[in-house]
Amino acid sequence: VTYILIAITILQFTSCGMSARLRKADKKYEIGEYYDASALYKSIYSNTDPKKKALRAEIAFKLANSYRLINNNLRAETAYSNAIRNGIEDSSAYLFYAEILRKNGKYNEAKVQYQKYLSYSPKDKLWAENGILSCEKIPEWRKQTTRYVIARADVFNSRRGDFSPMFANSEGDVLYFTSS
Repeated sequence: VTYILIAITILQFTSCGMSARLRKADKKYEIGEYYDASALYKSIYSNTDPKKKALRAEIAFKLANSYRLINNNLRAETAYSNAIRNGIEDSSAYLFYAEILRKNGKYNEAKVQYQKYLSYSPKDKLWAENGILSCEKIPEWRKQTTRYVIARADVFNSRRGDFSPMFANSEGDVLYFTSS
């Protein structure tokens, strides 16, 4: 009897701790701290009982979204796969998974996920059909040469994510950009 009471007490504290950590991760996610949220979700996911598929699906989906929003596409791919494998009911998981697969160069796999998304959300044809079309056209587009040369601009590039450059005036001598 003593061992059973000790086991129940430990189990209660563990589940309370898990709930508190999940609330903390959700709060980080809600305020846009996706990097911190992803670390928490990853820890929670790995400590969640595999038999709790619905909970694991939800955590994996939030983990995947966090990774997607910080441009960690390889980890987002794995997390979306886990969310879908565990039975996530949110159809956007298929769309986001397809987008990540396409970004990661897995065009045939992406097409399959776009088609699944279309079967779950037939009214939202624009995203799915454009995604499928782009997956089919990418090999053709890659064969076409361009007149643009992409080179690293050591003056502007930093270790952080630098993006969205915009000229500030018509002379083109002032450039604004965003950096994380």
